[in-house]
Amino acid sequence: MKKILFPLLIIFLLPLACNIYTQEQTPVYVTTSPHNMVPSFDLSLHKQAMQPCFADDVDKNIKKGITIYNIKINIIPSSLATEPKFIGSMHVHYTNTESVMLNQLFFRLFPNTSAFGGTMNISSTYINNQLINPELVSGNSTLIIPLSTPLAPNDHVQIYMTYEATIPTTMQNGYGRYTYYNDVLSLPNFYPIIPVFDDKGWHVETSIPYGDVTYTDIALYDVTITAPKNMIIVTSGDIIAKSTRHEVQTVRAVTGPMRDFYITMSEKFQSVSQEIDGIKINSYYPAEQTEQGKFALTVAVESFRTFNQLFIPYPYHEFDVVAVPTKAGGMEYPGIIVVAKRYYYQTEKDFFEFVTVHETIHQWWYGLVGNDQINYPWLDEALTQYTCIQYYENRYGDGQRKRQIDRWFNNSYQILLNTNSDRPVAGMVSDFSGADEYGAVVYGKGPLFFEAVRTQLGDEAYFDSMRTYAECYRYSIADPQDLLDIFTEVGGQNVEDLYQEWILGSQ
Repeated sequence: MKKILFPLLIIFLLPLACNIYTQEQTPVYVTTSPHNMVPSFDLSLHKQAMQPCFADDVDKNIKKGITIYNIKINIIPSSLATEPKFIGSMHVHYTNTESVMLNQLFFRLFPNTSAFGGTMNISSTYINNQLINPELVSGNSTLIIPLSTPLAPNDHVQIYMTYEATIPTTMQNGYGRYTYYNDVLSLPNFYPIIPVFDDKGWHVETSIPYGDVTYTDIALYDVTITAPKNMIIVTSGDIIAKSTRHEVQTVRAVTGPMRDFYITMSEKFQSVSQEIDGIKINSYYPAEQTEQGKFALTVAVESFRTFNQLFIPYPYHEFDVVAVPTKAGGMEYPGIIVVAKRYYYQTEKDFFEFVTVHETIHQWWYGLVGNDQINYPWLDEALTQYTCIQYYENRYGDGQRKRQIDRWFNNSYQILLNTNSDRPVAGMVSDFSGADEYGAVVYGKGPLFFEAVRTQLGDEAYFDSMRTYAECYRYSIADPQDLLDIFTEVGGQNVEDLYQEWILGSQ
């Protein structure tokens, strides 16, 4: 992963209005593969997942050496009644975008972690058509591929894998994010995925049951899914083709530059859609909960209405909100969020609304602007929490700022103080004693740093800073110092004292 240098004098913010798109020639990569398979990476297809005025973002990232995944996954229909499983194959076009030689490549196998509770077994691995024997470490959750010839900067390599995996049918593991439960199949990180490499090396930190587990660069995804024909399939990106034969359907989905790829499906999904700013927003919900499904759609639409204007426009063609069983309130994935299905059966909508807004905002803070969610979880989570306040201000009026800050943040922080439980917001996910402390500190106390910064800078300077942050690190990765530098250079004031007080300090 290459860090973006923050250009102090020549930042050109992306205009909200789309410019005319001039189509460039998009390459088609063909790679030699085992078993007489010759996949074609038709990269022009990925532009279908972008808004027309952002389609050239595909070409720009190809030129920078973006990783390309071509994945095939087959859900075994007969297994769904007993032990759900799938088989998969994957071609990866990987370019070394680092400044050093790489002697190894690393892949994460998240189904093998305790946070997922499934299994994933690699059947075969090829590098440039040569069969190899990779090494499994960290409880079989990390795959190390040796490179017989070190990969020089800007050189590329082709990887081919076949694998099979099982899916748990309970909610006992972590948030229950990877499961087939209550007739809903949820598949995050269902494929071997390359983690970030930076000056600290490969990021293969151990996943724990709570918090986010992935830290990845953007990539292009072309995913073909075979599943029972009665399943309604929802994915990251856009579904561009669908066919049915006998009792089986096959769908093909592609993405623009995204950090990972998520699949969910159910026989019982109903949906409603609305367009805003050229983006198709889809809400998938239990068949008997139409009113709540429409409510989730409205909240998502109003979120996009606010944040497309306040920050930078969402560049993709579609966005999905899906009701999924999970012990978390919700989870974010590129181009798609899940909201806990239980909220669709409750009459009280306040938390339902807040969770939907929160997960939608992650499309900016995590999706477009990446960060190390394992070592610096506050950078996207606390910022996302605080950004929710702008939704309430924009939709319901200025008086909402204090009301919502008191409700969601000040009250949580006061409990920490009253119980002598305050601690620094900074820290790895695993540094916290458990999900309760992690939630109270990162989601409750952490947003108060951004409120303090906004108060000190003033609204104009604060939001200018956040727009610059979004544009400067779009499709890239930021760290805490990057954000502090932008507050100083764009906001015009040093906020180090506030950072020391709210993020690094405790009472």
